[in-house]
Amino acid sequence: MAGAPVAVPRPPASPRPPRPARQRGPQPSQVPTPTGDGQRSSSISPVDTTYSSEWCTSSLKDFALRPSTHSGALHRPTFDEEFGADVPECTAAGAAALDSVRGGCRSCHKFRLRLEHEERARVKAQEQLARLQAENLRLRRHDSFPAAQAAVEKCFAGSEGGSRSSRSVVAWGEDAPNTGAGSSLADVEEVGHSLESYRREVSILREALEARDAREAELHERMRRQRAEHEGEKQEWEGQVAGLVCEVQDLEERNHELELALRRALAAVAPSAMTSTAASGSHGGPSGPSSEATASGLEDVMAAL
Repeated sequence: MAGAPVAVPRPPASPRPPRPARQRGPQPSQVPTPTGDGQRSSSISPVDTTYSSEWCTSSLKDFALRPSTHSGALHRPTFDEEFGADVPECTAAGAAALDSVRGGCRSCHKFRLRLEHEERARVKAQEQLARLQAENLRLRRHDSFPAAQAAVEKCFAGSEGGSRSSRSVVAWGEDAPNTGAGSSLADVEEVGHSLESYRREVSILREALEARDAREAELHERMRRQRAEHEGEKQEWEGQVAGLVCEVQDLEERNHELELALRRALAAVAPSAMTSTAASGSHGGPSGPSSEATASGLEDVMAAL
């Protein structure tokens, strides 16, 4: 018994912690305690770390997919709404591109509406300014009505037949019933506007008449120059024609003189030719036909002349 080997009992193996299930949180029974059998070692395995990160990610996804009931919102905003909320307003180039694609963008539409409102406000301000100016003018003319009447009389006196018109206007102003300063000032203002329009029309007509007179004078001057040039060319042509007629007359006279000289020469040559022809005919020589031809040729020339 003393030499027999002694069997040493093997210590019991440490219990392995159970693997946590996926997408689930740790069980309360599996949470390690400071002391006890279920306490884990200080080293954490990579498998446990992976499972913990997967559990956190799945928990966040589940929380994000849950409907939100805060302030009555039951559904999450769509991706287009979230993306459109962060998109900045388009620029001029972007607006032009979007106009060609879908007929404009939201910011451009807002800008157009703002421009329309500003235009309406500007028109209203101009109308109000015109009313204020008219009221101010009315008040000024109400204070200086005699001066305005004198100015109207002077304006009418400056035009043709203005004296009688001014007298009639003054008489009408004196005889008219006093219906209030507003009506009289309005009438005076209307008369002033009509006078101003009349002056403008007269000035425009005068300018038109002056322009027409200038055009007519230029046309007359041009026609006078053309007429003078035509007369000069006509005289030059007549001189050339007269020179040509004189040359033709000289040529005809010279031709007539040459014809007379030729006839005299032929008349002087004809008797001698006839005598020579007769002599050759009496001899009966072979030169008889040539003499006859010469005499006949001279007779033809005399007949042609």
